[in-house]
Amino acid sequence: MTSITVSLAIWVLYLSTTSLPQNTVPSVPPVEIAASAISLSYHGPCPVVVHFRAAITANYLPITIRYYWNRNGVSRPIKKVELTPDNIPKFNVFDDWAVGSPGKSFRAIDQLHVQAEGVEIVSEELESRGDCRR
Repeated sequence: MTSITVSLAIWVLYLSTTSLPQNTVPSVPPVEIAASAISLSYHGPCPVVVHFRAAITANYLPITIRYYWNRNGVSRPIKKVELTPDNIPKFNVFDDWAVGSPGKSFRAIDQLHVQAEGVEIVSEELESRGDCRR
């Protein structure tokens, strides 16, 4: 995958998990995310550091946002950001880690989970893979 903007997918997920009375126009989701894997394919010496990035945008302030990365199925610690009307409503988050062993292939998968205002938004799975030289 190349850089992925997941706002539309998130909006669809938000709508599919939100029950609304008939003839009601849904409100704007509390946050939107755009996530990407840097270096989607690698061939060279290992271990190598893989990089995952995301921009989280709050659609209104003030807001408390909690987020965590899920690396290859293992959840990382939850981080908390409190944005006030004085803040810029967009911030970047990163997850970088070393993978691979000489002579072996690797597949690194990361996924961002963002929670705000009782709504959880999850990015698509982001993937980086490669072959390590001996």
